[in-house]
Amino acid sequence: MKEWIRLGLAVLMAWAWGGCSRQDEGRGMSGFPEPADGVVLQTDWFAQPEYAGFYQALAAGIYEAHGLKVTILEGGPNADPMKRLALKRAHFINARSDDAIVAVARGMPIRFVGVTLQHNPQAILSHEANAIRRFEDLDGKRIMVDVGAPWIRYLEKKYGIEMQLMPHNFGLNHFLSDPDFVMQCFLTNEPYYVRQKGAVPHVLPMWESGFDAYRGIIVHADFLNSYPDVVRRFVQATHEGWHAYLYGDYHPAHRLIAERNPMMTDDFMEFIRQSLFQWGIVSGEGNDPAVIGSVDKERLAQQIGILHELGVIEKKVDLGAVFAF
Repeated sequence: MKEWIRLGLAVLMAWAWGGCSRQDEGRGMSGFPEPADGVVLQTDWFAQPEYAGFYQALAAGIYEAHGLKVTILEGGPNADPMKRLALKRAHFINARSDDAIVAVARGMPIRFVGVTLQHNPQAILSHEANAIRRFEDLDGKRIMVDVGAPWIRYLEKKYGIEMQLMPHNFGLNHFLSDPDFVMQCFLTNEPYYVRQKGAVPHVLPMWESGFDAYRGIIVHADFLNSYPDVVRRFVQATHEGWHAYLYGDYHPAHRLIAERNPMMTDDFMEFIRQSLFQWGIVSGEGNDPAVIGSVDKERLAQQIGILHELGVIEKKVDLGAVFAF
């Protein structure tokens, strides 16, 4: 997710492994382990409520009710879900819609099949006393970021700015020690810790710039073609998991998440859950349950156009080559 160059490596690895993986014992015509024996979801980060729809569907028996045996594998800073998908070592991964566009443009046979988050929670984090309230205010600023992420080029081009980039180390020490420091964050996460340390955070959501990626479910095209009903049931069950988590008893997800990630305290998870409502990240600005899983294809087409204009992809790809809903 975090290093675009890995997508190209994943393609090469998939080509190298594709032929032999089809011969593996217990694998079906798609080259994947038979889904009747269980399917694997690989996330791109540790267990936390931003993935609560998956954990609620697992813990509350929603996947089971849809005839699915699901294993969730957690990610982390060095996780590479797209590579695992290319190697057919996971049936499903979660990632951003722009990840999917770039992967397809570089030759990976994958499809984005279901939206989980209406907005990627990425934001610009600053101190309230020296808040970044407009993207133009980033001009000349030193900012700790995922260097190479396409939104950096997008902001600089759209607003005519130039930022001094510092590689992200996934820590808050520098931010907390310097009231002028700026960094990218998940607005559902870092602000909690900043307040815990006595500082006052300000967040500027990335989607307000117009770089507005979905987050969702991605599969290999071979798996989708061989097992479309399994994919449909997994997506449906995940959406039901999100509905149950946001508008029902959310404790099954929180218990499972805390079991897998001890850093997830009750207080922190409640902060994340309330942030999902506050920012309309799952069910839109009006927090309408009917919005869960919805998609705007015009918005997706705009994402393709933005990535092409930035030179992230050499040529535009067809919407249908990336997204299958």
